Amino acid sequence: MAFELFDAELGVSLGTFESEDEALAAVRRLCRESAGSRAPLGLIADRHSVVATGDALVERANERANAPTRERLSPA
Repeated sequence: MAFELFDAELGVSLGTFESEDEALAAVRRLCRESAGSRAPLGLIADRHSVVATGDALVERANERANAPTRERLSPA
């Protein structure tokens, strides 16, 4: 499954990732690099299914970072 991270405000793709964990790591990195700014980010799976957007996406990324390894390896 492929995951695409995008900036909804600018309408541009910020990258495509092979796993949700990789995409969520990119979300965390973007938030760190932008001093906590929560740009209108969105994550799409397989080019059409919205996984999460905005604050919900940032929260999902942070929760995944704090989850035990076993949970990160199991399907969502």
